[in-house]
Amino acid sequence: MSRVVGVPTYIADVIVATSLIAVLVATLLTQYRVRWGQDK
Repeated sequence: MSRVVGVPTYIADVIVATSLIAVLVATLLTQYRVRWGQDK
């Protein structure tokens, strides 16, 4: 990613890590809402 965009490696790592965390949080929230909705 850093070679294609032309940004330093650490910035590319931060962007990748942030996107992975965002996907993980979204998945956990979705599963929590689904489980919470089924409990009612």
